Amino acid sequence: MRRLAITLGILCAAIGWAFADPGAGVQNWRQLGRDLASAEERVTSLRVEIAGLQDQIDALESDPLAIEAAIRTDLGLAREGETVVRVVYPDPDLDQAP
Repeated sequence: MRRLAITLGILCAAIGWAFADPGAGVQNWRQLGRDLASAEERVTSLRVEIAGLQDQIDALESDPLAIEAAIRTDLGLAREGETVVRVVYPDPDLDQAP
């Protein structure tokens, strides 16, 4: 029984030391876990973005109206008889007087 208590005490001390000592690698391991979780969130976000871009590609490849809308938006063009209205919102940082 005494041998078990000593073994458990040594084991607890070793675990405590591993968590407290930055050179032991436990803190690095935990940081890597956080980095991995962050990277997985970024991958998920990028996959959603890729899916949206693929939808745009599919529309541009198959829908002439989508092509026209993209060109008109990018170049700021209008059809004959249409009026393009551009709304420019004021910069809130410029409106602040000292």
